[in-house]
Amino acid sequence: MSGRAQAAAEALGEIGDPKAVEPLTKALKDEEPSVQTQVEEALTKLNGDDLETT
Repeated sequence: MSGRAQAAAEALGEIGDPKAVEPLTKALKDEEPSVQTQVEEALTKLNGDDLETT
């Protein structure tokens, strides 16, 4: 399942639609670190800057 979540996060980042920010933000809570990393990268693309994670 994490492969699909990673692919979805990557696609949302590439599309660049601001509507993707909310679902991507929720996906940061995914249990898989690789999904979290891909979500962070997608959000960075959408926001155009680096994210700080806590």
